[in-house]
Amino acid sequence: FFSAVSLASIVLLFEYYRLFNAKTLNLKFLVNVLFGFASLIFVYFSFYNYFFYIILLGIIFSMYLEKKNFFFVLIPYFYFYVPLGALIYLNSFIDGKLIIYWIFIVVWTVDTSGYIFGKLLKGPKLIPSISPNKTWSGFIFGIFFSGIFSIFYSYGIEEHSNSLKYFLLGVLGGVFSTAGDLFESKLKRINKKKDASGLIPGHGGLLDRLDGFLFAILYFWLLSFI
Repeated sequence: FFSAVSLASIVLLFEYYRLFNAKTLNLKFLVNVLFGFASLIFVYFSFYNYFFYIILLGIIFSMYLEKKNFFFVLIPYFYFYVPLGALIYLNSFIDGKLIIYWIFIVVWTVDTSGYIFGKLLKGPKLIPSISPNKTWSGFIFGIFFSGIFSIFYSYGIEEHSNSLKYFLLGVLGGVFSTAGDLFESKLKRINKKKDASGLIPGHGGLLDRLDGFLFAILYFWLLSFI
């Protein structure tokens, strides 16, 4: 699991650099990779406090190397490495693994339901300046079914589950997933790109597949402390 997440972090970073037409064979990219990978290693070995120190050091070094566009080198730490570190943390205990399954259910449900009902019902666009294909009908039905499927999932992990609680948590998870999708769409709009890469034929890059997942991870990670 750790190896897969680490590999994903490198692919995501590579696609991010390509999205901004930035060179990957330079010190800035290498610093992002090394500090990001080091932060994931510390989480894997349960040195959680050091994770934030490494992230902070990476930010400092990256800002030193990139004096013109701070946000370009800052985004990967918060957009990739913090969520992926949280994912590794969740995978380290049983309840966390159950939360990971829940994340997949919510993200896939909001994406699939949003697409289906958006195509069927159409109607007003959600935020056309960022994502011209997303509609309010798709968004509403997407988060609604995220709540419904969260209830179904709760029946499998709790003997006496609180349906309303899981419905609301699932809905909010769907909102975070949609926000992640919109955030990546904004990055593509800024750079006038359709996809992050052509890694997955017909589906774009890995970032295009995990955009909502990255935002949802942080939300569900916070839930793990409640």
